[in-house]
Amino acid sequence: MPNVGAVGATGSWESHSSYSLDHQVRRPLFRQLLNRANRFILKQNFSPFPNYHLRPNAFMASRDLLLKISVPLILTKQDAHRFESGVKGFTRQILDMNKRVLVIGRDGQFYEKENWSSLMLKFHFQTIRKRSIIMIVPSEKEFISLHKWGISI
Repeated sequence: MPNVGAVGATGSWESHSSYSLDHQVRRPLFRQLLNRANRFILKQNFSPFPNYHLRPNAFMASRDLLLKISVPLILTKQDAHRFESGVKGFTRQILDMNKRVLVIGRDGQFYEKENWSSLMLKFHFQTIRKRSIIMIVPSEKEFISLHKWGISI
């Protein structure tokens, strides 16, 4: 496949900066100010939704490409999040090299980042049906797909 930088088993569109905006609740003034400062820091470190990134649990890339990746010192969970999905993270560095990042599905097909949502949605609902964990009505499917992946089903 031409110009592919990395292929992962899983990928995401989520953004820590967008996530923080979704989870605002009424709090005392000092907590509100702290949350605003935190959101400012998150916006500096994470792209807004959709923030395409490969998950680091399983991926493939050439040795030459990996040697070009700048890896910061990772001491905290926040450091790990920044390297996984931050503006200077693993996937962003690959995309900045004008390389493609793909996810390979259970079906053996490769998916471009713009198509990850359909892949995730497809397998998410198949998994729920197979495991019978919960029953989701169509309106809930619509809400989940819009909230998680920004698409309407």
